[in-house]
Amino acid sequence: MFSLTTYKNEWLGNIRPDLLSGLVVALALIPEAIAFSIIAGVDPRWGCMPAFPSR
Repeated sequence: MFSLTTYKNEWLGNIRPDLLSGLVVALALIPEAIAFSIIAGVDPRWGCMPAFPSR
């Protein structure tokens, strides 16, 4: 049976570590995208565009 309390505890019970891990992964993605774009021979701004999409 569906319980809103159980659902909330499962998804939002550890929000602080989840946000911290997301931030760490996002910050680690920036140098990786720049390095791959340099290896590919394109401008590093183009390497970061898929990581940070705009509207």
